[in-house]
Amino acid sequence: MSNIVLAGSSGILGTALTKSLELQGHQVIRLVRRPANGPNELTWNPTTGTIAPDALTNCDAVVNLAGESISSRWTNPRKKRIVESRILSTQCLAEQCARSNVPVLINASAIGIYGNRADEILDETSPPGVGFLTDTCMGWEHALDPARSGGVRTVSCRFGMILAPKGGALARLKPLFDFGLGGPLGTGLQWVSWIHLADAVGAVEHLLAQNATEGAVVVTSPNPVRQAQFAKTLANRLHRPSWIRTSAWILRLFAGQMADELLLTSQRCHPAKLCATDFVWKFPELDLAFQDLLNRQGLSGKDGSMISVPLE
Repeated sequence: MSNIVLAGSSGILGTALTKSLELQGHQVIRLVRRPANGPNELTWNPTTGTIAPDALTNCDAVVNLAGESISSRWTNPRKKRIVESRILSTQCLAEQCARSNVPVLINASAIGIYGNRADEILDETSPPGVGFLTDTCMGWEHALDPARSGGVRTVSCRFGMILAPKGGALARLKPLFDFGLGGPLGTGLQWVSWIHLADAVGAVEHLLAQNATEGAVVVTSPNPVRQAQFAKTLANRLHRPSWIRTSAWILRLFAGQMADELLLTSQRCHPAKLCATDFVWKFPELDLAFQDLLNRQGLSGKDGSMISVPLE
């Protein structure tokens, strides 16, 4: 059994990861902002870098998934929170990991670091792009420097779009498709790099065990799709049409900068390091991923039991 400290445990990925690790017999200590409730919680303040000096003593690993949501319109105050919630929390944990000789720190990052790259195939060796998300992710990953310099094995998980049965992108898209209003965004030619929640959980667990793997790791399915295909696949699974295209100017009108950097951007990612370390995806194809996720919502009467990760 390992002692794993987890920040961001209340999010979609953090919740599923906690349940999976605990089912395997690991002890998960959650970092929370409120007063701790019981021995499996520790209070911290990532904004001020406040955490108990002995919080990570006898800790086998730290996983940091903390960060403000990027799915709302990016006002200047919100952009500030997006940046600070990632960089300050990471700096805090990186410094503490170095002082406490923690063996490994797994930290969230995102494929947003690549910017808009059209049809270019992107992996861990690809240079950063340009834009707010690129700058945010670069700062996020550089915030690991204190841990890296202190001899801690550090991993930056560059997550793509995580598809989950509840919450996240699918929860926002499904109601539109249910009413026959779904379809491609913009031209529909942009590449979407996605991953099923079960595989995102599995990838983090895999990286915890891969003692030789460090640095940036792309965490996506090995099979990205164009945006139009993404919309068509979801529509087919819901038995709905996928013909209403949302123009780029409409997305920019309602979402501002977020439209260009998140909804209309093209990132064709290849998870080279996961492939090289023989990671096995449970849902490498989008159609199978949607089938499982929608089954979990009870749409076909199945219980989604084809995989063991407790996602709900």
